[in-house]
Formats: sequence, structure tokens, C-alpha cells
Amino acid sequence: MLVYLTQYQLLPCRRTAELIKDVFGHRVSEGTLVKINREADRCFTGIRSLLHVVLLVSSVLHGDETGFRLKGKRH
Repeated sequence: MLVYLTQYQLLPCRRTAELIKDVFGHRVSEGTLVKINREADRCFTGIRSLLHVVLLVSSVLHGDETGFRLKGKRH
């Protein structure tokens, strides 16, 4: 959850620590958050390399969910 809050939700470390204290009643230092994020980064090293290779050989690298119009029809 800490990685999710700081990396996906982009909460600053101080606000993440405040949220954890307010919601769960536990104190988490900003240094602990930095350490946890570094550990998570190391955990994803292998998958990052694999994803790089998969994307290089993929026929589609981007899919836009908004669609587009072609000859008056939405695609």
C-alpha cells in the first residue's frame, strides 16, 4: 500500500505518512517510505527487463481507449 500511495497515487512521503497515521494509527517515517520504494524497485528489476523485450516485439505499443471516427463511424 505504501508503494501504491507514493508511486501510483503520487502522494508525497510526508502526506503518505500522515495518511497511514490517520487511518491505521501507525507512524511511518519518510525514510522508511523511501527505503520501501527502493526495495520495491529492486523487486521489479527482472520483470522490467522482460517487459522491455515484450514491448519491442509487440505489434501494438499503444492503445487509446477514446477511439476515433472513420467514414462517420466510431472505431
